[in-house]
Amino acid sequence: MISLGNKPRVLRGQADFGNYCMRRNPFKEIFMAVAEQPAQLAIIKLLLEWGGFDVRTQDIDGNTALYYLAATLAIGSETVKVLRAMNGGKEVWQSSRNRCGLTPKQLMEE
Repeated sequence: MISLGNKPRVLRGQADFGNYCMRRNPFKEIFMAVAEQPAQLAIIKLLLEWGGFDVRTQDIDGNTALYYLAATLAIGSETVKVLRAMNGGKEVWQSSRNRCGLTPKQLMEE
């Protein structure tokens, strides 16, 4: 199941996922209000202080934390800068591809 905001969607196999990826930008349905951006940054910084956070870690679909940030409407650019500055962040941003074949950079540019 993929959750896009409050719209869960069950994907039924590789063909269905392929159709999902054919959309212009299947991830740009997640909206973040400008007022939420400082809270997002504070949470990311807290997680970094606690340690154990690797920006290169991928979920089952190949998405990293940078994918989820890049897919957010009204994204907090400072938060993206913090993650991109982490060890491996630049590499993930430019060349890590998820199951749809997209990089975080491509998601943010759309």
